[in-house]
Amino acid sequence: MKLTLITGLMAGAVLFGQTVTQVGNAASYGADIAQGSLFVAIGTNLGPPALTQASTLPLGTALAGTSIRFTPVAGGAAVDAFVVYTLNQQVAGILPSTTAPGEYNITVSFNGTASPPVRVRVVQRAYGMITLNSRGTGLAVIQNASDDSRVVQFTAPVRPGQVVVLWGTGLGPIRVPDNAAPGAQDLRAEANVRVIVGGVEVTPVYAGRSPSLPGADQINFTIPDNAPSGCAVTLEVRVAGQTAPPASIAIAPGGRAACEHPFLSEDSLRRIDAGQNLVAGDFTLSAISFGLTITGLPIAIPPIDVKAEQVAGSFSRLSLANIDDFSSSLSPPVGGCTVQRGLFDSSGQPQTSTPPLELDAGTITIAGPNVNRTLDRSPQNYYSALISDPTQISVPGVAGGGAAPAGLAAGTYTLTGAGGADVGPFTASVRISSPPAWTNRDAVTQVTRSNPLTVNWTPGPADDIVTVLGIAGNRMGGTAANPVFEGAVFTCAARANAGTLTVPVSILQQLPMANAITISGLNLDFSSIGLLQVGSANAGLTNGRFTAPLRAGGEIDFGLFGFAWAAGKTLPYR
Repeated sequence: MKLTLITGLMAGAVLFGQTVTQVGNAASYGADIAQGSLFVAIGTNLGPPALTQASTLPLGTALAGTSIRFTPVAGGAAVDAFVVYTLNQQVAGILPSTTAPGEYNITVSFNGTASPPVRVRVVQRAYGMITLNSRGTGLAVIQNASDDSRVVQFTAPVRPGQVVVLWGTGLGPIRVPDNAAPGAQDLRAEANVRVIVGGVEVTPVYAGRSPSLPGADQINFTIPDNAPSGCAVTLEVRVAGQTAPPASIAIAPGGRAACEHPFLSEDSLRRIDAGQNLVAGDFTLSAISFGLTITGLPIAIPPIDVKAEQVAGSFSRLSLANIDDFSSSLSPPVGGCTVQRGLFDSSGQPQTSTPPLELDAGTITIAGPNVNRTLDRSPQNYYSALISDPTQISVPGVAGGGAAPAGLAAGTYTLTGAGGADVGPFTASVRISSPPAWTNRDAVTQVTRSNPLTVNWTPGPADDIVTVLGIAGNRMGGTAANPVFEGAVFTCAARANAGTLTVPVSILQQLPMANAITISGLNLDFSSIGLLQVGSANAGLTNGRFTAPLRAGGEIDFGLFGFAWAAGKTLPYR
C-alpha cells in the first residue's frame, strides 16, 4: 500500500473554523495522540488551497510552508512534527516517538503565521482503525492477503480462515526514526495487542509499523473459523488493555459473492462499493421521556419528566460516507454493544457525520390512534410533525403537573405520500406495541464505570429490539444553544422478550467521567452531559417495510416506517 493511499484515506471529514478547531488521531479522530502516530489538525488557513503531499522519504518538519509544533504546557523544549500532507482546511503529521507523554499546546504555522494554540494530550498508545469512509466508522480498511490483497468490501467479503491486514495508527513508539521507512517493528508483546472479531478474540501474527510507511500500523491476523458473518461484523482492537473505537468488517461464508445485509440487496451493496448512491426512505414514530433535576430555586422541586412525541424522517440519497450511520440505526448489534468516541452534540450525534441528500416526496400525512395530521417539510425536504408538545412536563406532586394529553398508543399508523418531484405516491404502515417499562429506572442513580450496569424492563414481542444507550461527555466547544461535547456514546441491544441486558465494564470504561445535565434556575447546565436511555423499536425486517417509486425510474432501495419508545434520565458517570 502506497503512502498516497494511506494519506488519501485519512483526508476525510473537514470541520470549519477560524483557526485550528480539532486535533486528533488521523484514523479515528480520537482526541489523544500517541507517540509515533499519524494525527490531523483541522481548521482554516492551515496550508495551501490545493492538497500537497510528501512524495519522498524521509519526511521533513515543513511542507509547502506548513509546520506543526508541540510545546509542553509544563515547559521544556518544543517538538516539531513530521508533515505528511497539507491543505487549507486540514494538515496531517507524525508525532516523533521520542515525544514525552503529557499536555501540549499545538500550533500550525503557514507561511510564517502561527495559529492560536490548542491543548492536546500525548499518550504512549491510542490506536485507531482507518476506515473506508475516512471518518473512523463503518468498514475498516482491510486487505485480504488470501485474495490478492484486495480491499475488503460488501461485495468482496473476507471468509473464515483467511489472513487479512488491518490498517491503522497509534500502536505506540518505535526505536527507529519516524520519518523514514521503519522496517518491521513488531509491537505485539509490549502493546499486548488483541483483535476481537464479532466477539471472538484473536492473537495477531504481527502488529506494528508497516515496514515501508512511516506512522502507519498494520495488524495481520486470521479470521477465526467461528466468527459470525454479516456486512457489519463488529471489529475491535485492544491495545495495552484499552479497547480502541470499533469499526466493522464484511464476512461471508464460502460460496457467497457478497456479505448478507439485513435489508439491502446484493445489487445495492455492489453499487455502494462502486461509489454510487442508494435511495432509502426512513420515517420514525417516537415517544421519548427524560427525567431532569432542577436546582437553584428557592424551593425544592422533585425531578421532572419531559416528554416529546413526533413523527419524522425523509427519503435520502446514501453513499459510503453515511450508509453506516443509516444501517446501524436500523439494525443495532443485537446481543452486543458498540462504542463511538469523539465529538458529538447533546443527542449523541457525531460531529463527523455526513448528512444525506434528502428528496422531495410532496405532501405526507399520518393517521392512526390519536393522530391525524400533515407533516411539515423543511427546505431540505426533511419531514416532521409533533404528536404531543414537548413543553408539556410532568412534575409529581405539583398542581398542574400531571400527565400530558393522550398521544401515541398501541395500534397501526399509516403514512400516505402524495408524491413530489423526486419520489412518487406511496403508503407505509407500522404496527406498534405497548412500550416496555424500565423497571429499575429509579434504582439506577449513576453509572459506575468499574461495575457492570444491568437494565431491566417488562418483556415485549420477540421481533422488537430494546436498546440501551449511554452518553458521557464534557463540553469543549459549540454554543450555549448547540454545545459540542468530547466523550463517548455506547449502544447495546437485545430482543425485547429478554427483559434484561447487562452492559459490561469493558464498554463502560471507554466512557469518560461526566456529570448529569441539570436545570439551574431556569437554565440548562450543559457543561457536562451524562445520559442513560432505554428504548424499544421494531427490528426493520418486516413490520414497517415499504417501497416507493422514483420519478427518475425504478424504486427506492429500502424503506422503513419504524417506531421507537424511549425513557431516559440524566445521571453522572463515575
